[in-house]
Amino acid sequence: MTMQNPYGRQRGLSLVELMVAMLLSLLLLYGVVTIFMGNREAFKVQEALARVQETGRYAIQTIVRDLRQAGYQGCDKGSAVLIENILNSAADSGCSGFHPDLFGDPVKGYDAGSGAWSPALDIANKEPMTSHPPLEASDVIEINIAQPLGVTVTQQPSDDSASIHTSPYADLSVDDILLVTDCQKAAIFQVTNLQNNSTNRSTVVHNQTSQACPGNASQALDKNYTGAQVLRLVNRIYYIAAGASGEPALFRIDNAGTAQELAEGVEAMALTFGVDTDGDDVVDGGFKTAANVASWGDVVAVKISLVVRSAEPRVLPANKAFSFNEGALDVSDRRLRKSFSATVALRNLLQ
Repeated sequence: MTMQNPYGRQRGLSLVELMVAMLLSLLLLYGVVTIFMGNREAFKVQEALARVQETGRYAIQTIVRDLRQAGYQGCDKGSAVLIENILNSAADSGCSGFHPDLFGDPVKGYDAGSGAWSPALDIANKEPMTSHPPLEASDVIEINIAQPLGVTVTQQPSDDSASIHTSPYADLSVDDILLVTDCQKAAIFQVTNLQNNSTNRSTVVHNQTSQACPGNASQALDKNYTGAQVLRLVNRIYYIAAGASGEPALFRIDNAGTAQELAEGVEAMALTFGVDTDGDDVVDGGFKTAANVASWGDVVAVKISLVVRSAEPRVLPANKAFSFNEGALDVSDRRLRKSFSATVALRNLLQ
């Protein structure tokens, strides 16, 4: 006798059930893909933001550190030191990279205008800039620094001697520009030869020459500097130019040397200067652009603003307006942008 299953047999899914199952699967897949894409976009934005912040902090801290050293001459603030500069003049130096502003005012700025800067930026006389010309929309700043070396003059054979003996050893090189000072007088010269002796002493030679850049107009210093300290002078220029990859970057030039790319992605720089006109160490009349600074010796503070952008385009889901220095930047590339700013008091110039 044949027994029949009272529940019947499973004969598959109906068309409606199959379509419902497929729809649920598609909805689930869509949710997974949406979450994945959202996470990927969020990760891309966060990664770009981290890189932009790292670049921005590094760039602005580098400039701030140098600004804090501007105007230092190795002596107490307010010391009236007479400085003798025996370097060749720009006309006699024999090198187009040397320029008259070298080791002049502690800071000097150049305000970007429509195709030019104010004061005029003589790129031809700042030779390294010709290979990496500054972007026309960004300001330029020049900083003069005296770097302590922990070195003193132990012997100077005579005032007109072409050498001084220093101790201890220092990280010096031929062609370095040095400042030697006893806080009453000071002299600026270029190293033409250097000998490190076995007695932890160096012989620093400063012969008269026009073969170096800029070279020395005389070998004689104006006095005997035995016991004086020795500092390295650096004329440093910061500006924005196209980097090796074609992207805008922060560049630095030291003593008319090679232009160095420091930070890729720095798109623009704006500078304003606080001027003290009455000698009370207080900024008078607010901050001014470089074009409106009458005397660079009166500058006691600098405000720096930078714009840093992401290396990759299309980071943002849509164009996002970005204003900087009273103007709007082109944001059609959908890059992530962030501004960084700092205000620095030139403490070596304050009483």
